[in-house]
Amino acid sequence: MKVILRIILLIVCLLSCPSISAQAVEDELVFSFRKYKGTEAQRMIVVGEVVSIEKAELLESKSTSLLGLDTRPDNVVVKILNPRGVRVGQTLYLVEKHPDHRQFRNGNIVGEINVRSIFDTTFFGKQLRGVGFTRMIENRPMTVVRPLITEKTEEALDLKRKADALAYQDSDAEAMKFLKKAIALDPKLPDPHYALGLMYKKEGNSWNVSSLGEFALAWKYKDSFSDSREKYNFYQHYLSLIRENMELGITSPKIKTDMLKRGLEIIKDSEAHFGKRFETSVTKAWLMYKSYLNAEPRDISKNLLWENSITALQESESYSKNSLLYHQTAILIYSEYLNGWNPGKQKTADIARAMDKIKFHGRTYLTINPPGNTVPSSILDILELIE
Repeated sequence: MKVILRIILLIVCLLSCPSISAQAVEDELVFSFRKYKGTEAQRMIVVGEVVSIEKAELLESKSTSLLGLDTRPDNVVVKILNPRGVRVGQTLYLVEKHPDHRQFRNGNIVGEINVRSIFDTTFFGKQLRGVGFTRMIENRPMTVVRPLITEKTEEALDLKRKADALAYQDSDAEAMKFLKKAIALDPKLPDPHYALGLMYKKEGNSWNVSSLGEFALAWKYKDSFSDSREKYNFYQHYLSLIRENMELGITSPKIKTDMLKRGLEIIKDSEAHFGKRFETSVTKAWLMYKSYLNAEPRDISKNLLWENSITALQESESYSKNSLLYHQTAILIYSEYLNGWNPGKQKTADIARAMDKIKFHGRTYLTINPPGNTVPSSILDILELIE
């Protein structure tokens, strides 16, 4: 009788132990096929199972709604069985189980989703929400899997954290080695690309090309940042680097156009995720102004760029009036009214108003500028012109 009781207790312990059941799921591999009769399988790891599929609550454009077709993506809720290696921004695959094979092996890839959020529920445990197009799947039971290569993501993040600690101790050379190892493990993880770009930036302006290259890769994989704060900081550093390179005047006309376009893309994405902030508003004003100068005279959007730069400048004023960047940007933008004017010419009403604004921003700029901080020559030239 005692032996039977011991056996029952052992079985209960085994069933109630989450680590053992989780390990069993972790070991489940899927040999997934992209073609029904294909012979090349991809090794993937089981993440969970589809719980529900519903239409995303997005407004369709007028042109698509007139077609009589529902072009909205689908919201897919997944019960997570194995959370290891799953992160927001990741692409997961929906696999339809082959009926003639046991467990999860040998399934066909019938769809994919992009992970938008991961959350805990009271009764159903950890779940995730993904977005994708699943019309051909309907509500059939689906297994959700991830590529085996993402096993290296956690290891890459650990190396990146070690690099951060080394960089804090000014061991830059060692930190760069760890970051390069992290990139080798998971090239699509943006965190080490961003960190390596910052390391190159510390080396000086001669390394700006390398820094921009790493930032461009981080931007390419921006949806996979491990932390939202890291993503926000990346956006601000990327905008700062773009402005710095353009002010140095070391870019070709094509690269300049590409940088202006990229800068506005960063601001749009940043405002969508984090809302409007001072940094994005003042940089948007500067980028719009530079885009205005860069546009051809016959470009119908040229005047709109100018109006948008003034609007963004006024928005940034509501956030902070004691920023050097704000006053410097205001001086540059209002100086456009002085284009073609010299002290020997008569002042129009617009020129007079612009000069008053430049004088105000110039006085404030020189007052709050820290001792020893060099004033850009472009600012000094404008202030000397109106004296």
